[in-house]
Amino acid sequence: MSQDSAFLSGCVTDENGAFQMGKAQNAALLKVSFIGYKDKWLPLSGTQTSLGTIQLDFDAVSLNEVTVSAGLPDVYIKGDAQVTTVENSILAEVGAADDVLGKIPGINKSQGKLEVFGKGEPLIYINGRQVRDRSELEQLDAKDIQRVELVTNPGARYDATVGAVVRIVTKKDPNEGLGVDVRSSVYQSADNTDLRDIVSLNYRKKGWQLLATVDYRDVKTLTHADFIQENRLEDDWLLQNNMTEDIRNARVSSVFEANYSFGSENIIGVRYSPTFWAMMNDSLHLNSTVEMNGAYYDQWESRQQLRYDYDISHRVNAFYLGKLGNTSIDFNADYLNNGQTIYNNCIEYSSEWDDRIIQSKNPVKNNLLAGKLTFATPLWGGEITYGSQASFTSRRDDYISLSEFTETSLIRIQDRNLAAFVEYSRTVPFSETVIGSFAIGCRYEHAAYNYYEQDLLVDDQSKRFNNIFPSASFSIKTNEIQLMANYSAKTHRPSYYHLRNSVEYANRFLLQTGNPYLEPSITHDILLLANWRFLSFTADYQHNINVIMGEWMEPSESDPRIIINRPVNYDKMPTLYLSLTASPKIGIWNPRWVVELSKQWFSLENQDNAIDFGKPLFRARWNNMVSFPHGWYLDADFSFSGKGYYSGIYYCNRNVWICDLAVRKSFLEGNLNLTLGVSDLFNQAVNSINVYWPTVSFEKYAKYDSREIYLTVRYRLKAKTSKYRGSLAGEEERQRL
Repeated sequence: MSQDSAFLSGCVTDENGAFQMGKAQNAALLKVSFIGYKDKWLPLSGTQTSLGTIQLDFDAVSLNEVTVSAGLPDVYIKGDAQVTTVENSILAEVGAADDVLGKIPGINKSQGKLEVFGKGEPLIYINGRQVRDRSELEQLDAKDIQRVELVTNPGARYDATVGAVVRIVTKKDPNEGLGVDVRSSVYQSADNTDLRDIVSLNYRKKGWQLLATVDYRDVKTLTHADFIQENRLEDDWLLQNNMTEDIRNARVSSVFEANYSFGSENIIGVRYSPTFWAMMNDSLHLNSTVEMNGAYYDQWESRQQLRYDYDISHRVNAFYLGKLGNTSIDFNADYLNNGQTIYNNCIEYSSEWDDRIIQSKNPVKNNLLAGKLTFATPLWGGEITYGSQASFTSRRDDYISLSEFTETSLIRIQDRNLAAFVEYSRTVPFSETVIGSFAIGCRYEHAAYNYYEQDLLVDDQSKRFNNIFPSASFSIKTNEIQLMANYSAKTHRPSYYHLRNSVEYANRFLLQTGNPYLEPSITHDILLLANWRFLSFTADYQHNINVIMGEWMEPSESDPRIIINRPVNYDKMPTLYLSLTASPKIGIWNPRWVVELSKQWFSLENQDNAIDFGKPLFRARWNNMVSFPHGWYLDADFSFSGKGYYSGIYYCNRNVWICDLAVRKSFLEGNLNLTLGVSDLFNQAVNSINVYWPTVSFEKYAKYDSREIYLTVRYRLKAKTSKYRGSLAGEEERQRL
């Protein structure tokens, strides 16, 4: 404060008691306060650069009664993020972090997948460390979470392919010793039983922390689907299909990590994550009826067996997080090695023509080496963050045909990505009641890959890209209203699977392949966010250029009856996303209402006329959390998805309602937790879509075994939250692999 006690600036300390503020320009006073201790006033001359250690005196105060009349809001804007407080709220009782995220405004959890509206699946960090496996979220108890920060338009420090970021900040745990966390779940549907077991041991002593986790899962999925394919060529072809697919996936993933804290601001660690697959099988049974120009042509039955033989996946991350002077340092290095061989055996029986046997094997090998170095330094009353990132990837994808209906393809891709970034952020006090902050950044990325066929370099399929991605954000808050606006440029690079040139056999009139000539897409994203009390509103406009469409069907040049399905680029697709969230508190009832609307501007010319793909898609959710006496909790979640277009050519043609219920109870002072629930109570989860191309249309109705009863038993004994601070440097490349 100034000498006349006018407020100049303020801050809070970090977990170690350290703090930073800009130097006072003239003589000033520093006030230091902490609950339970006497305030201390220190004179400042304006020339000091350090105050050393400040010690406060204990202040003994006895209180007869305390009434809390106000506090921090549950949801508020801070910097580049919308922050949701979990600590001391009902969210701390919902189970694991995976369950918490499904109840955060702006995040939707459906069929076990997390999605940020308009952004897709987010990258998730726990205390600055990239989450590598969703099992980590199930291992983290909701009671250990302090807050969740949702970044819907990440700045320059994040990879340009990242659409959204979730940062989970846990509570501090000073205890030492051994922690045990055991969790077992069983899911029972009408047709399948799924098992999930996690055992985690955590030991912390004198700066050391050791962690070992083993996660076993055995998951089965049964799908029944009807789909109709129409080919409008010189002759009109109609294919009516009925399919049953049965998938079983059994695997064991594990984590072994060690980290050591030295000094007050330095920590170093390493993590090794091997994964073993016991089984991965996919069985398909397809019955098809074919008509040409309205007359019967053929019937066939296909039986296909896909067997996945996985190599042991090895993943290593090492990191250092520390401080040199007033500069923070964050370094991460990653190595990934994995592979698989897919064996395909398909027998197709035809009523009118020859029977066919299609066999192939597809070995794939991946290697990734990546690193990221980030610095953060105080500058001009704010902070400048800068650094670099690099990744080197090698992928071999050999499709070996064992029949006459497809051809062998041997592909090798060597990819390198180099990036440099800088971002400056600062808080600006406009008045005692109005505070603003801004950030501006820029990211440069050089991406290049060499494409080899039969180990020979193919120049026109090898690419080089140099891009600059700017970003800017500004937020302001008053007593009740919080506003944020930001802009960023993003890119989406094709996956390695999309870049393949192998041709896979689907049926006599449908082949699937990749596209080595795909180009990255660019998105210019403008987002507005407003919070008022328990209401939150988001408007997000995305101008997508050179959009990658994962599926595009068109006739084969050699035989127009045969349709080729491959990914392509399309010139542009502007899209607007609107959402409104209300999260009031009504006694023991904590409801949350969410309405979402997406609207795209896109059209195609077919043989008859232009098709407008602009009908908006409406979605809504109603989450209810009720806390009863004696530690009982009830969750009742309802969701609705309406009819409309999305991702260019896809049309949801059916309204879908889903209801999930769960009851939770804690025992043994919270160490033992039981959850009994049912997913998709009314068995309404379906995927019902129409897809349109210029000469082909596709209609699909798929029903899953989504209704299941589940029971989860979790026991924790002095369980410790991992302090591991590594963040995955090559996450974008891992996703593409």
